[in-house]
Amino acid sequence: MMAQKRQNWIRCLRPGILLPVVLAAALLAFAFSIVDRGQVLRDIRSVPLAALAGTLGLAIAYLAVKCFQFRLLLRGLGIYPDWRQLVVAFSVGEMTLTIPSGVYLQNYVLKYIQGAGFARSSAATTAVLILESVLVFLTLAVIPVPEWAWLRPTVAGMLAAAALASLILYRLWVGRRALRSWLSRGSVGRGIVEMMEGLVTLWATRPVAGATLLSAVYLGLLVCAFLLIGRGVGVEGLTFRQALTIYFFSLGVILMLGGILSQLGVMEVAGLEVARAWGYTSTQGLAMLLGFRIVWVLSIWLVSGVMIVVLRSQLRASHRDGSEEPVH
Repeated sequence: MMAQKRQNWIRCLRPGILLPVVLAAALLAFAFSIVDRGQVLRDIRSVPLAALAGTLGLAIAYLAVKCFQFRLLLRGLGIYPDWRQLVVAFSVGEMTLTIPSGVYLQNYVLKYIQGAGFARSSAATTAVLILESVLVFLTLAVIPVPEWAWLRPTVAGMLAAAALASLILYRLWVGRRALRSWLSRGSVGRGIVEMMEGLVTLWATRPVAGATLLSAVYLGLLVCAFLLIGRGVGVEGLTFRQALTIYFFSLGVILMLGGILSQLGVMEVAGLEVARAWGYTSTQGLAMLLGFRIVWVLSIWLVSGVMIVVLRSQLRASHRDGSEEPVH
């Protein structure tokens, strides 16, 4: 027992786990150092019950839309989990979304309970992140932020560079069979090849159009929830346009980092600067961002946790026990 506890502590002290936690704590400490901490906490505690209930309702709608999108992309890859397997795997991924690369845990769960290959199903998860990135940065390239004249041309340049790089990568991938053969020699390389082949498959099929629309819908629900909590902490003048740019800039920073850092701390500090650009104080900005973080995460955990408890039998049975759907 003592040896097991010691091993658990050693795992927690690994750089991949410890550094993101330390950085998140440092960033939150910095944010609190430049605001009125007492006022931030009072504002968060003052969020009315109606705003909490509204956020919970938006979280339920968000999860339903995003889960349907995940199903759509999986089907485009020829992976057909039943609804119980899908919901359990998706719920686990959403509960671990805030930790580095935590969303990919849904692919591990799906492999265990349904038998879908991790690398192939992760193409669906990666496609979701790509679609979110495109929509977030397109929005930031279109909607101006006061005093940030540099933002729109910078984001537009980044999008153009990313599009060119993606086109070159696609041409190389499709045209260089030797490259794929070379990568396939190792287990990691085979996983990369399988995921890339899955992405190529998705881009060439119908699900991408529907998945893009669904991404726009659930991102819109996220912004509505942020707006609701922002006004709930006392920022009555917050508009949808302001909420959109504040939240999308924060999310854009996380997406650019590729999930290597925890969302906690990074999004709050990034969003503070946009809130200040709109004329809000740092105290108001942190109250909005941290208040939303707390209420949203608790809402997601509540809904996802209930789903996991209700469908916990799926986690106890692996696909080797005959519980999987056939993979076509």
